[in-house]
Amino acid sequence: HAIATAKVKAVEKSIDLCWRLKQEVGSYALMADSGFRHLDFLSCCKFAEGDSRVLMQKMARDRLKRFVKEAKASGKPPVTSAGEEEQLCAALAGKMAAATGDKKGEAAIWDEEWLSVYALAEATMKRTLTEFGTPRI
Repeated sequence: HAIATAKVKAVEKSIDLCWRLKQEVGSYALMADSGFRHLDFLSCCKFAEGDSRVLMQKMARDRLKRFVKEAKASGKPPVTSAGEEEQLCAALAGKMAAATGDKKGEAAIWDEEWLSVYALAEATMKRTLTEFGTPRI
């Protein structure tokens, strides 16, 4: 997850900062020699070596699987006072439970809960960055 987190956060932050810089310099950004003509490369980076959104969904899926496995092993229901990541997992697991064993049903719920899926990925990346002592990007 650390490599996926670094890839997603570095590319997204670079795109954001370059867009903001472009807004600051105004019409200069339109000139051929300004260097801004190479910005499309960052968009390519977003999709190369794994689309950022696909990586985020994978992180969320893996985290949810781990949460469900740990919950089954402990035999205890999730604690409501847990952190953001655990709360998101508990909410998603609860909704996904309605379709357990039905792959189409699970996929439909996953798609329906896309905001929660990406929020879980963001929470997972935030934890990963903290674990590695990296400030939040």
